[in-house]
Amino acid sequence: MKRNGIRVDLARTTDEALTLLDKRRPYGVIVSDWGRTEKGTRISDAGRRFTESARERGIDAPIIIYTSMFGPADTRHEEARQAGATFVTGSTTQLLGELTTLGLLPA
Repeated sequence: MKRNGIRVDLARTTDEALTLLDKRRPYGVIVSDWGRTEKGTRISDAGRRFTESARERGIDAPIIIYTSMFGPADTRHEEARQAGATFVTGSTTQLLGELTTLGLLPA
């Protein structure tokens, strides 16, 4: 994404991401994984928790959950959408397609 002129802020934890969002920088899109290790503890639904917290803060930027943890028929897709995710995929091709659709990458 950086090669295409997109500014990327990297956050390794939900708290780091929310701190960046609290600074009210304008984000064209937010990409989060679903599960991650934070402070030595594996949080299997960290992406859902992050998405809910971002929406509770009034963040309306599209949120994409990018994960290989579950397939297309997995019920967690719906869980992510109910939390406020705009798009859920484990495919790099689909991720890049969605970023193109959002106008962040050239067609």
